[in-house]
Amino acid sequence: MPTRFKPFYDRGDIPIVVSFSRAVRKIHWKVDINRVDVEYYLPLFFEGLREPEPYIFFAEQGTIELLNVAGNRILLCIPEIVKPIADNLATRDQRIVCSTLQMLKLLLLKCPLAAEKLVPFYRQLLHVCNLFITKRVNSGDNFAPAKGLVAAGQRRHEDVSSVIMETLKLLERHGGEHAYVNIKYMCPTYESLNSGPVITRSGLIHFYERRGNTEGIKRVDHLLTNYTSDELRRALLAKYGELPEELTEK
Repeated sequence: MPTRFKPFYDRGDIPIVVSFSRAVRKIHWKVDINRVDVEYYLPLFFEGLREPEPYIFFAEQGTIELLNVAGNRILLCIPEIVKPIADNLATRDQRIVCSTLQMLKLLLLKCPLAAEKLVPFYRQLLHVCNLFITKRVNSGDNFAPAKGLVAAGQRRHEDVSSVIMETLKLLERHGGEHAYVNIKYMCPTYESLNSGPVITRSGLIHFYERRGNTEGIKRVDHLLTNYTSDELRRALLAKYGELPEELTEK
């Protein structure tokens, strides 16, 4: 499936050039990266992850550097990012799948709030993850090879199943109270990070309200975004000495 990235780069419409420092290949931005239109260029860089070398290098480096400075501006282009991610995964090419999921992992680490915005798109994004969640690069499975690369998944990143599992864990950890059930629907073999019931937003708010903890109420979204239910359960038990059922109420 052709992408816009190669012709745009060849025409000079993408504000990067390749540079070398002591034989180390890098990209150089022709404009201030902090002023780059993230909504326009980030989906384009994700699209470029389907290209062969050297364009895959430009696309990966551009994605990494944009994600490092974009912050919550990433939230503005989630719907536009979904299509190139889904198209990349649909290739079932191990190089493209691993590279795309690594970039998605970085996106979730740099902007955890994006995980909840992605929940409505799980059906588009997780189908291929379910197909290959148990696949390994050298297991002999019939996984489409990356053209011109040998064992690209291992050379660039790790085996496919490891990258998928790490991505699903980040989606669950940061995706809010509905993330796990939706991941489980698309990937039935996935096991939750939590061994007990999921703590809900309304349950945690009620818990703090009953104890008059206004500061706790203010931090509910932060807590649910950055900690699993098991981690919160242990912390609340240590502080309050009890774990009422209200924590898991809808």
